[in-house]
Amino acid sequence: MSSSGQANVTESWLRNACQRMSGHRMRMEYYPVVTEKDQISTHQIDGSEIIWKREVHLEPGREGVMQIRIDPAQAADHDLLKMCHFADHLVHLAESPRVHTPPDVNRVRAEDVANHLAKKVTKQKVDEPLDVNRAIDACLESILKLTKYRGAAFLMLDESGQKLSLKSYVHQSLNSFPFPERKLADSNLDRQAMVEGYRICRGNLSQGRLWLPTDVMTGLCVSVRFTTGAIGTIWVFDRRNRDVCDRELHFVQSIAAQLGADLEERLRELQNTDHRRMRTELKLAALTQPARHILFTDQTSSIDAHGCCMSRYDVGGDLCEIFPLSDNQLFVAIGDASGNSLPAAMVMTAVRGAIYAMLYQIRAESVEKFQPSEFVGRLNQMLDNLTGAHQFMTFVCGIVDLTTRTFRYCNAGHPQPIHLQPGKVEYLASNGLIMGVDGDAYYSESEISFAGGDALIFYTDGISEALNREHRQFRQDGIVAAAQPRLSFSAKSIFQGILSGVKIHQIEDSEGDDASVLVLKF
Repeated sequence: MSSSGQANVTESWLRNACQRMSGHRMRMEYYPVVTEKDQISTHQIDGSEIIWKREVHLEPGREGVMQIRIDPAQAADHDLLKMCHFADHLVHLAESPRVHTPPDVNRVRAEDVANHLAKKVTKQKVDEPLDVNRAIDACLESILKLTKYRGAAFLMLDESGQKLSLKSYVHQSLNSFPFPERKLADSNLDRQAMVEGYRICRGNLSQGRLWLPTDVMTGLCVSVRFTTGAIGTIWVFDRRNRDVCDRELHFVQSIAAQLGADLEERLRELQNTDHRRMRTELKLAALTQPARHILFTDQTSSIDAHGCCMSRYDVGGDLCEIFPLSDNQLFVAIGDASGNSLPAAMVMTAVRGAIYAMLYQIRAESVEKFQPSEFVGRLNQMLDNLTGAHQFMTFVCGIVDLTTRTFRYCNAGHPQPIHLQPGKVEYLASNGLIMGVDGDAYYSESEISFAGGDALIFYTDGISEALNREHRQFRQDGIVAAAQPRLSFSAKSIFQGILSGVKIHQIEDSEGDDASVLVLKF
């Protein structure tokens, strides 16, 4: 075929490639340039903007222009970068010498590449997740199609950042890939390429023979990167001992950049999927949490209760419960599992389930005298058997007896409840070990009497240890100071006074702990 005929063929597949790769947001165009008027025709039209343009030199006197137009309101930076890379590759291919390759073969290669690149651009416009293995293979196959290399491989760092593993090896009858699993510390070429961008390896040198397939004399190692740093390398191989030209280096580096961008995008997709899944699971886990607000009033109005569990995250480790055992006896409990969020919530949920299982059994069997110390001992054994040493829970529970006007309780390392009386304050002693540390721990119980107008205040350390700007804790005296003026009012009023006091005391942007308050007013 004459040079003029070859140029016609080249222009034809350039136009076809442009058509295949264009979409409603971006258009790739090729124009033969013959006169100055033709040059002017490549200027802006239809309100679009030309953001990339390059001259194409097919033969002496036969030139053209490749350009990319965008709709500024719709084009995405990520797709735009891909399109520019691909247009650059097509120009390189169009201008490359074809004396060693029949024109028909060149034409097939161009069509294949145009189809491949168009698919990669349009792939981002649909909601299908990227097939990582297929994307890797496609990038390596592009190298073999557009260069004279006969093999290409991709190695990726593991999570530790210390080892590279072979993910794909595409080749044309080359021998096996050496060291598909390699420590980064032992592979100078990979390490240097990840730092400097690329390294060239020669098979006639001792180091090269170690890292190249046995029938290969030339290797090029190029870094593959995320925006945060290198994540692997692409190796390309040739049996001949030859120089690596700038065009080939630029092309392989562009493919490596494209692969890095595709993999990073897929990673973001997976992270978003994991985030959505976690949010759904947390919402389901929140259904097992104690009621946020606790309200209780007995039929005789001799006791009024109001409380609230406030978790720092979707789920938390605070527990706050009221459970009637009979007409005259009321079970009360508050607890705080170690840690925050899901780990703490798992401990709390296990304890809460055990509490209700035992309470329903006690109520069904009409146990005459409830023993808080025995109850806490059984919970402690359960928690010690189920959890590790780092998972524990502070806990206090007791029985309010409305007939005898007593409160019998057991405290397992929890902040002291406060017995508030007109003109008097009493802190209920705590001498038991926190639950979950020693399954054989011994627990004792105590008893107090209350009168009409008294209040019992239960709380977790998220209340008493709330910090102000001077790093002073709210403490028990802060709770008393907030509650005492409201003692003659309802449990809800006392509760609101405590909560308001904490909010005034605490730093506005403080990342506090889970916090719970329960007030019983007699």
